[in-house]
Amino acid sequence: MQHVPLINYEFGLFDAAAKGGWQGANNYSMWVELQAADDEPYRLLVRPDGKIRVAPTKPRMMHLIPAGCPFRITHLFAPWRMSDADTIYLRAVEPEGVFNALLAAQSQPVRQDHLVWVCPFCGHEIEREPFDTRTNGLVAFWPFHLERVRAAAAHPKTCTGCGKVHPQGYGFDRAGDTPQEAAARREW
Repeated sequence: MQHVPLINYEFGLFDAAAKGGWQGANNYSMWVELQAADDEPYRLLVRPDGKIRVAPTKPRMMHLIPAGCPFRITHLFAPWRMSDADTIYLRAVEPEGVFNALLAAQSQPVRQDHLVWVCPFCGHEIEREPFDTRTNGLVAFWPFHLERVRAAAAHPKTCTGCGKVHPQGYGFDRAGDTPQEAAARREW
């Protein structure tokens, strides 16, 4: 009798990083990137209780971002993402560089993501924009995210908490950055 696994997570990190972008892994969407050891490290920021918390950056880490918790990863994407599904962030320092990975559920119960504008100066939530993940899928969230970043660059958002203007944001894929987005990615 042949045994067929119900869930197959057989993939090589190098292959996934080289392929780039989001990939399907059963009921999950997965993204993997290999950074050079001297690249600016990503930092996971979460906002579980309305306050910005910074996850410690360790050589090996796995952090669960629970459903409903806004998060962003510095130098990877800004503004924040919030989903009604759990997301897992992985980081592993290897001799070849630093692997970063995101694993996000993509099943029928996943209905909506939100792009959340959080003031980087005072932590106040400025705005929340819904995205229909159930209909469009998680992969389509990131072009929506970039579209909204570019719309905000044309019409900057002002924080009602402190009155400061939200800085230039950037999308998930650095390859498509405008010069302003690339500069913002380096800064925050």
